[in-house]
Amino acid sequence: MKKIIVIIVTVLVIAALLAVSLPLIIHAAQKASGLDPVTIERNVTAEAGLNALADGYQVNSRYDYFSGSYAVTVTAAGETYEYEVDPSGKIVSKTTVITTSDGETPKVTISVLLEDAKDIALQHAGLAANTAVRFLKADLDRDNGRVVWDIEFVTDRALYEY
Repeated sequence: MKKIIVIIVTVLVIAALLAVSLPLIIHAAQKASGLDPVTIERNVTAEAGLNALADGYQVNSRYDYFSGSYAVTVTAAGETYEYEVDPSGKIVSKTTVITTSDGETPKVTISVLLEDAKDIALQHAGLAANTAVRFLKADLDRDNGRVVWDIEFVTDRALYEY
């Protein structure tokens, strides 16, 4: 019986130590990553095109100490945007939750941001980033159930569709 009590007390002490030290570990991981929650939230709201003074919006961020990234949720004008920001501060994904007229809220996850999609299309076309290009279309579309970028652009020689 004494062994069981000693084991239970030991487990409780370890759990208490973890409960006390976990916030410190998370804070140290945040600091080591160089990411500042205020800066991350400012960058995300700027990417969403929101102005702190003019637009009414709500921002919540959560640090994931396993991946070293932030999960940021922005709610504005009835829409919710969920961002993942990597340890370097780059936005790596964006999910938009839109409420439809029938009340459902389908999620659309964008793994590749628009500027990255344009760069990939230019590379695939064998064009340098400084090539004179005029983008005609850059829209999200569905292809076999997957969300993809539908990109069209022209040079002085050809029309490209991706």
